[in-house]
Amino acid sequence: MSAIHEGIWDLVPADRLLVEAKRWTNRLRFPVMLLFFRARDRFPRVAAELDGAAVAELARALGVPEPSIAEPLLPDAADRTAERQRAEIRTLFGFREASAADAAALGTWLRDKALTRTRDPVELAADAEAKCRALRIEPPTPDRIARIVRTAMRAYEEGRIAAVHARLTPAMRVSLGALLQPAGPKATGDAEDGAVPDGRVDAPLIYLRAGPGRSSVASLREELARLGTIRWIGLLAELFTDWSLQDLEACRQRVAVEAPHELRRHPDAARHVWLAAYVHLRGRAVTYTAAGKAFLDMLGVFAEFKTNLRRELQLEGIKAAKALGIYKGRKPTIDLVELRRLRDEEKLGPTAIARRLGIGRASVYCVLGTHKQPA
Repeated sequence: MSAIHEGIWDLVPADRLLVEAKRWTNRLRFPVMLLFFRARDRFPRVAAELDGAAVAELARALGVPEPSIAEPLLPDAADRTAERQRAEIRTLFGFREASAADAAALGTWLRDKALTRTRDPVELAADAEAKCRALRIEPPTPDRIARIVRTAMRAYEEGRIAAVHARLTPAMRVSLGALLQPAGPKATGDAEDGAVPDGRVDAPLIYLRAGPGRSSVASLREELARLGTIRWIGLLAELFTDWSLQDLEACRQRVAVEAPHELRRHPDAARHVWLAAYVHLRGRAVTYTAAGKAFLDMLGVFAEFKTNLRRELQLEGIKAAKALGIYKGRKPTIDLVELRRLRDEEKLGPTAIARRLGIGRASVYCVLGTHKQPA
């Protein structure tokens, strides 16, 4: 239902005096803009905002011809008469037109106040219009408010990224940058995922992205190796204390979908913070979350089971080989004949014998059946 059907567009005696002072051609347009501004603190932007029945009723009340369509009631932007009437109406209600300085101040307010509550552009646009009304400023057009919101969101993100980047030590930045560099002596950083030339190895980030895979001893070792990489970077525990999980997840998704060579094209501050957020969440997924802990526990159980099973099979094989007389044990590493010859014929002591045969003195004493070592 339109505002006029709610009784908001009723003319008061003071309004009639203003309308009667206008020329006959403006007798309907002026009160339409006046009453619309009184209802919404702004002027109509499109014809669809005007109710044809309401305008016809207003025309009959003023004794002027009813318009065939509402379109002529929206003056062209270059219409000087209409602009003077808008200025008159703003002054009447204590409003003023938004200036460039007002837009900048509104963007600053959105960055410092509104964006701490929500990141929804629609809600931010509504907050911006409400702020303008509170300051007695006519709200800008939707396109201009959308630009102000985008600028504020960009400034807000840049400020947050700069704050986190300042907390990163030079060593952390170097370690995060190394995640994007392909391994190898000829690594130039130009390789793309899945196409690493010159025999170079993929960037460590590719390895860090990989999932744990099927439960096995190998997968457990790989997951522990990834955890070692995360700990090697050495991020501070309080690095993202003022960031929400949604903020961190947005950074993680960006790192997860972009190739290393694409990430290297971003500014250093943004790239380092995105990677830090990714590493932070990757470490939590491995060690802190219930799913990560359960996975590690499961990998440990399966790894222990396979190790024990292998040992049992090995013992069964040894037993069967001994029964067949084909298991002789490990090949001796000490030549007993040569050891005794060195002792009996060359009269060498245990130390000299051990040095000659390349074995330990304890082994020589064990073979010779004596544990009396010289002082």
